[in-house]
Amino acid sequence: MYSDLLSLLRTKYEAEELLEELNGLLRSIYEGQGGKFDFVIQSAVRSEVAKIIKQDLEELKVDKQKYLEDVIEKIKSIEVLKIKVAYHPSEGDIEKIYTFVKKYVELDVLLEITTDPQIMGGAIFMYKGEYRDCSLLKTFNANKNAITTSLESSLSIS
Repeated sequence: MYSDLLSLLRTKYEAEELLEELNGLLRSIYEGQGGKFDFVIQSAVRSEVAKIIKQDLEELKVDKQKYLEDVIEKIKSIEVLKIKVAYHPSEGDIEKIYTFVKKYVELDVLLEITTDPQIMGGAIFMYKGEYRDCSLLKTFNANKNAITTSLESSLSIS
């Protein structure tokens, strides 16, 4: 029912931004007549979001308040997959990560991507209390002795 609106969401940040817009629309219903809703959807909501909401309300013939409350509840129910990476990902990187996750995780998830240069590469994943460290730092630490020995023998002067 809200698939077009939910398809805009990849990250927790994007969800928070959409929730702010939806809550503003909901407040406009509580505070005044329908004219206030129309004003807010024109002035305080991104055009892409406004277009989808207007289309849904017209096609579904549902009450604005009920529609907004249902969408807000649905967004709040989406699980968050936390990912820690070594660099600040670009929009393209976020899209690749999201596409990869959607391919292998059948549930709706939002990405919460944080940056920690100390992990050097790879990523650390946290989901529903599960923790998977696929970082280069972990691999390096696990093989520290072998790497040190190899470097020492390579650098030793005979």
